[in-house]
Amino acid sequence: MVIWRLVEILRPIHLLLEAMAHKASEYEKSQGKPIMIIPHYEDFFYFLLADKATIKRRKRWLDIFNN
Repeated sequence: MVIWRLVEILRPIHLLLEAMAHKASEYEKSQGKPIMIIPHYEDFFYFLLADKATIKRRKRWLDIFNN
């Protein structure tokens, strides 16, 4: 299944962004910053954490982005 293969290929990007956000958050706290100064983009890719069965069940992927 093509979609599953794409998710497998892209999943490390989510994990990298998550790790970078954690480091950025630590930096912001250590510098006493009350608000986020470094953008955290890991929230955009949560669908990459879906399991294979869930991905196979979804037939219309664009619907979740066009609402």
